[in-house]
Amino acid sequence: VLMGEADPDSVAITATDLMLRAISSDKVMSNQWLNNLNIITAGSIFPDPAKLFNSDKATKTLEYMKSKYDIVMLDTSPILAVSEPSIIASRVDEILLVFRAGVTSRFSLRMAKNQIESAKGKGSLSGIIINSMTPSIGKYGYYYYGKYGEYYSKKHDMA
Repeated sequence: VLMGEADPDSVAITATDLMLRAISSDKVMSNQWLNNLNIITAGSIFPDPAKLFNSDKATKTLEYMKSKYDIVMLDTSPILAVSEPSIIASRVDEILLVFRAGVTSRFSLRMAKNQIESAKGKGSLSGIIINSMTPSIGKYGYYYYGKYGEYYSKKHDMA
């Protein structure tokens, strides 16, 4: 789309289309709300992605998507690895940062927050999504997550 080889409407697929490749159609059909989810997957590799995302075509495509859909979500590369997420950050309404528990350091998380604020302004990070955490049930019936919960339950053990 950004390289001008296709228009957004011709490449948008529904979640149903995507999932039919992996699960039975009966399961998909029982979840009618999936028909309201449209997805555009990554296209061809471009030699200079920063130039592509900085283009007028990228701005116009994003504006078109915002006018057509209730919510437009963009998944980018890690913000500390490449420049494209910083370019995109300045053009979106909200930013959520995905943090992989136990892998991403607090220092990297702080650096990512600073990078986002450099691109969009102070306080522009809307939230953090923490993934790779497995909920467990402690001996008192409370849910806790990974090593943080183990620390808390050992420190406050009533036995």
